[in-house]
Amino acid sequence: MTHLPRPATPEGQAGLDALLASPRRALIATDFDGTLAPIVADPRTARSHPGAVPALRRLAKAVGTLAVITGRPAAEAVAYGELDAVPGLIVLGHYGWQRWQDGELTGPGSPLAVQAARQDLPGVLSRAGAPEGTWVEDKGHALADLGV
Repeated sequence: MTHLPRPATPEGQAGLDALLASPRRALIATDFDGTLAPIVADPRTARSHPGAVPALRRLAKAVGTLAVITGRPAAEAVAYGELDAVPGLIVLGHYGWQRWQDGELTGPGSPLAVQAARQDLPGVLSRAGAPEGTWVEDKGHALADLGV
């Protein structure tokens, strides 16, 4: 028998009771980094824990909606996590900026200012004397300068 965590508040217990009483009406959402995949030094190397996708596949059969919400681009989380193996899963990338579902990615394009920064940032970093190994993480609608 599976043992469930004991909620710390009456409200938490009420929420758990409601979910267990009617799981097909439930939305369960989780993060990718630090939840489905360990936090790693280089975000490009993050991969799902070995048991994550099988657990999500089982959960997807039991609940109404299953989602992953991440700061990453949605397609990147799907690829790194092999999340396309979970039927019906919704992946909201960039904290909702993008939506991936059933192999289709939707969302607005990259803002023009970010497109310009994408082209200019390597030269700016070089002129500023950024240390060797500095790289830019391209999040589609935002850029992050990551030191070594």
